[in-house]
Amino acid sequence: MQFEDVFFWIFGPVLITWIISCLVFARLSMARIERAIVAEGHPRPCEWDMQGMRIVTYALVIVAPYKWVSRPEFRRLMDPDLVRPHATPADRMRARLFITLLPIMLLTGAIGFFGLELYKKP
Repeated sequence: MQFEDVFFWIFGPVLITWIISCLVFARLSMARIERAIVAEGHPRPCEWDMQGMRIVTYALVIVAPYKWVSRPEFRRLMDPDLVRPHATPADRMRARLFITLLPIMLLTGAIGFFGLELYKKP
């Protein structure tokens, strides 16, 4: 078995697991939190979604320390005081899984892409 085969057997499950965690967090946690916030009469915390960054922002607001996400530069993206009260322990677990798998997927993909020089292959 070549290194290229090993890479695909490692990266494939990591990528699939990350995609599943992304979909589960977005549909089960994020959608429910947004509905609850809108039902209270507030606008959606993040109207603008640039290439899926809204999912990452929700996960960071739920998982990261309050002191970090309550800084003014982060508050422009999303108000943690609107999102955090609606997050359940299951939402926190899904957000942690999503945030943990994201750099693992990116790092594994970058190592394989540049280490195997996949960018040079036709």
